[in-house]
Amino acid sequence: ERLSKIMRDGEASALTEQRRVRNDGSEIVVMTRGVPVMWDGRRAVLGSLIDITERVQAERQYRQLIENAPIALSVDDGERFILANQAFAEMFGGGSPEEIVGREISDMAHPADLEEFRDRVLAVARYRRTLPLSEIRRQRFDGGSITVLSRGIPIHWEGRPATLGIQMDVSERIATQQALQNSEERFRNLVEGSRQGVLIHVDSEPTFVNAALAEMFGYDSEEEVLALP
Repeated sequence: ERLSKIMRDGEASALTEQRRVRNDGSEIVVMTRGVPVMWDGRRAVLGSLIDITERVQAERQYRQLIENAPIALSVDDGERFILANQAFAEMFGGGSPEEIVGREISDMAHPADLEEFRDRVLAVARYRRTLPLSEIRRQRFDGGSITVLSRGIPIHWEGRPATLGIQMDVSERIATQQALQNSEERFRNLVEGSRQGVLIHVDSEPTFVNAALAEMFGYDSEEEVLALP
């Protein structure tokens, strides 16, 4: 049927991935195409075949690694997701990995960082650059936002250029750091404004005194007290 169509339409067929059986009974995967030609004055079809068995096997193993990885991984073509694992689906609230395939990758861009997101995508998809690990805001598919360590790596998937995306959620760590910073600022404001003299030692060395303590001992500034031998 395929040969008849090529002969009838006089047009080359699209590249197609097919399975073939070798003389020894083993199976190989080939990329095949038919092209109409003239042979000995008669219309004929030139068939070309490229053995891609090793590539297909490597991609199958790669797919298994991605799908079972404990960190969020995805593969995209620069516009849409081709593959995502369960960890990615859970991180971004996308339901199942199958529901993510076909979605636009811009769906995970934070609205405030859309231009930066596009620049990063372009760097990998067009210029084939590996992106450094960066702390970035992301938009979950359910509307929430998270902070991730993100990296993009240029790869080939099913014979075409693609991007492997790596995401690690650090939202909780960021929130903890912010809470600690806020607590330290409140404590500093409290002791700096206290009418009681306050002195803080770290490793037996004075590192902080407040104005009340400096005044108590007759010094003009806290720095004078800290400079004492």
